[in-house]
Amino acid sequence: MDNQFGQWMKYHRKRLGMSQREVGERLGVGQTTIANYENNSRFPDQRKLINIARLFNTTVDELLGVPRGGFGLKNLSSAPTYEKLGPHKVIEAILEQKENQVWERIESLIASGADLGTIYGEIIQPTLATTGTLWASGRLSVAEEHLITYLMESFMERARIYYPKASPREISCICAAVPGEDHGVGLRMFRDLLEQAGWATFFLGTNVPTDHFIRFACSFPVDLIALSVMLASHLDSARLMIREIRRTKEIAHVPILIGGGLFSQQKIDWRALGADGIADGMRQGVEEAERLLGES
Repeated sequence: MDNQFGQWMKYHRKRLGMSQREVGERLGVGQTTIANYENNSRFPDQRKLINIARLFNTTVDELLGVPRGGFGLKNLSSAPTYEKLGPHKVIEAILEQKENQVWERIESLIASGADLGTIYGEIIQPTLATTGTLWASGRLSVAEEHLITYLMESFMERARIYYPKASPREISCICAAVPGEDHGVGLRMFRDLLEQAGWATFFLGTNVPTDHFIRFACSFPVDLIALSVMLASHLDSARLMIREIRRTKEIAHVPILIGGGLFSQQKIDWRALGADGIADGMRQGVEEAERLLGES
């Protein structure tokens, strides 16, 4: 696995915008040593490896290319198989304090070889969409909606550890919801699939003020901007945000991908917003991201 070490070290160094010289100074070695680490002609001793992981705020396992779940996936081979749980059944199980049934279903999907996109597409996304509909119609309380959303996010985090990232590629994306937008789980799922494909990502979350977003985007090398809009009332925010991005010299050239549940529910002229591409779903969004960068 140490043949991946150099790639991961270079990935984390660039993620933090550090030069080889700066990393060397922090570790007490020369720039040449860092270059040798990155081209795999040298390998650090145990103490240096730990210091590198601390410097990059990551784990030794990730630097070595070990899946974040270790090799525990094989332990799921005996996980029971459950019949498909539709979103209403998932919600019912959660409200009856039987959320373990939902996680067991996710485990059975993982053990069957399903990819992360399938976990999200078959369980997480439909459950969140149905939860939003039930809440809007008054059939779920705010407290119940928050509980379901929290558990879906926790299931996402638990599932992710079984899926190692691909070897890092030198392409990056900043993901954010437009000002006023408080829904960000769909954007997180898109971010997770980008990372599975080897992208470096910066996830800024929801309701990001435009000036703060631009300041951040100008601070790091970025190849793609992904913006999320879930409600029609936030389309003007998206339009204004994109306009300001285009007016900022440092990032005016960066392609902008826009997406969110709104675009799959309504026919919207996303080009009129100033975007370069549309993410109509998680998987299609990753494909479009690749296309915009000429990576497909």
